[in-house]
Formats: sequence, structure tokens, C-alpha cells
Amino acid sequence: MKKVILWFFLCCKRYLKRIPFLLLLAALPLTALAASRMENGKDGTVRIAVCCLDPEPASLGNRLKENLLARDTGLFSFYPCENEQQVRDHVAARKAECGYLIPENLEQKINSGRFKRSITVFSAPSTMTASLSTEVVFSELAAIQNKDILEDYVEQGAAFDALGAAGSPERKKASGQAGDLYKERMEDGSTFRFEYVYTYSPGQTGNGSGETGTAAPSPGLFPVRGLTAVFLFITGLYSAVTAAEDSRRGLFTPLPVRLRLSCRFASLAAPVALAALSGLSAVLLSGGPGISSGGAAAILPEAAAMALYALAVSVFSMALGAILKTPEALGAAIPFFIIGSLVFCPVFFDAERLLPGLGQAGRLFLPYYYLRGFFHWP
Repeated sequence: MKKVILWFFLCCKRYLKRIPFLLLLAALPLTALAASRMENGKDGTVRIAVCCLDPEPASLGNRLKENLLARDTGLFSFYPCENEQQVRDHVAARKAECGYLIPENLEQKINSGRFKRSITVFSAPSTMTASLSTEVVFSELAAIQNKDILEDYVEQGAAFDALGAAGSPERKKASGQAGDLYKERMEDGSTFRFEYVYTYSPGQTGNGSGETGTAAPSPGLFPVRGLTAVFLFITGLYSAVTAAEDSRRGLFTPLPVRLRLSCRFASLAAPVALAALSGLSAVLLSGGPGISSGGAAAILPEAAAMALYALAVSVFSMALGAILKTPEALGAAIPFFIIGSLVFCPVFFDAERLLPGLGQAGRLFLPYYYLRGFFHWP
């Protein structure tokens, strides 16, 4: 056993002398740290520009703008712009992920039925924020417009003819009362709503009324665990190729027969262990879900999961080397496994949610277990 351990450390020293491999080991933690700082600099919210071209302060467009600016919860943070050009410039400079331009006479357009493409949205080609924030904008628009519709119906609708003629003082008074009741019901929590929470945060609590306790930190957008999984997997395949080349050169031949297999596994596992340390550093530096708030208690499970995955990758690569045998065959298989890991496994998207059969095929790739099992990837 001592000879196998010594062989393992000598192989680690051998790989650490390779400058390209060292640069790869350093690249992942540095990239994760840079991505984490960029995300933290955004304060966990997505900035969205809003501009209303209607000069009338009491218009529907300006009321919509004020409601959006008054929102102090959620993922999106709306801020005002003075004109259309400023919205365009902020989106182009990525000061805002997207921008909304509210036109004049929005209420007249809605009432006349000519409301399609009334509100202009400016967004960068690389963002999906516009489609998500549109739901927020139109929910605020609906909340305002529904109140107006209710008041108009009470004042003009035939269902309230018993109160007097349309437009009479009695109907106007009832219309105002209906508007006040609508506003009260919208603000007192009696209407239902959907609230989305991050279930991984131990500090976040909730109750039946939809109120939440301590807010969870916003999860990072950089898929550090997924990329770490693929990085370790590729490293394992690369080490299998190197081990096959060493075997062809007779590196293990001088060893006793009983130590050849163990030393070959140690040689294969050495770069995987180094990559696991690099990946663990990347996860810790990124401050991902469960890390920034979990402290030391979260690091031990993370390290154990990383060690278990590194062992699984080493065993898989050893078995693949026993099947394919030659370095050429192993090298030819690496692109197949790289593409499979990125496509089938939930690194950038979850194939199983799109095509269940495709997701089942992804179980052939070890990063799937790393993401779904060890780290409870959503």
C-alpha cells in the first residue's frame, strides 16, 4: 500500500510539472471567482430601464411606470429613463438588461383594441430577461387597468341600473367605492398569488399567507458545479489515455504483478485528484448555493461529494481503458463523452425536462450523478 501511495504522489508531481495542465487547474477557480464577483456586483437583481412618453402625469402609461418603479421585491429592479435614446444607450451598454418604452395614449390604444406592439421592448440578443420581465410589466398593467374597468362598469353597466342612471352622482359614488374596495383587496393579502422561493436556503422560511422570512441569497448564474463535473470527467478520460500510453511504453512492467493494477489506477487517479482540488476551490470561491451561508458545515459535504465523484470518474476511466485498451481509441472517445456530458446532463439546461428519453440516455454519463445526486441539482 505504501508503494501505491508513493506512486500516486510521484504521478501528481509528474503532472504538476506540466505547465498547460497547471494553467487548466488555475483557470477554473479564477473563472468562478471572477463570475461570482460580477454577479455579486449586480446586487442579486436585474436592472430594467423604463421610459414613458406620455406627458400627462395621471395617464395610464405614467401610472404603470410609477408602479414598476415602486416595486421593491423580486428579481427585477426598474429604474427611470428620460427618453427613448437613453433607454437604447443603457441597453446597448448593458447598464440595463432590457428596457421598456411606454407610448403616449396607451389607455386609448387599449380601449380601441389597437394595443398590439404598443409597448416597445429593447433587449440585448444574449439575454432572456425581456421575456421574463414582460410578465411583470403586464401584471402591473392588468392591476391598473382592471381597476379602471371595474369603475367604468359600475358607473355605466346595466347591472347597476338600480342605483340610478348611468353617470348619475349615485353611480359615480358607487364607482369610487368599487375602486377603493378593489385597491383594498389587492393590498390586504386576501387575493392569492404565487411566490417563488429557493428551497436550498436553510435560512428561508415561509407560512401559509405567502409571507417569507429571511431572504435567501440569489443563486449564481455561472454553472460552476456543472462545469467542474465535466472538467473532472474530461481529466479522467485524458488520464486514461496517458495511462494507456505508459502501459504501451512498459512503465508498469518492472513492477510486481500484484502492484501493476493498483499503481496503474494510482497513476490514472492522480490528475483527477488534482482536478478535484481545483474544482472544489472553484465551488468554494464562487459562493454557490449552500456555500456562502453554510460556512464550514457546508464545506465538508462538498469535499466529500467531490472526492466521491473523483473516485467514480477514476473507476469509470479505468474500466473504459480496459475496454478500449489503446490510446488512439480512448482519444477518439473523448469528444463523444464531452458532447454527451454537455448535452445530456443538466449543466446549461436539463434535457430530461425537454425530452424524457434523452434525459434517461444521459444517465450513461457520470456528471449526471454528480449534478443530480451528490449536489441535489434542481
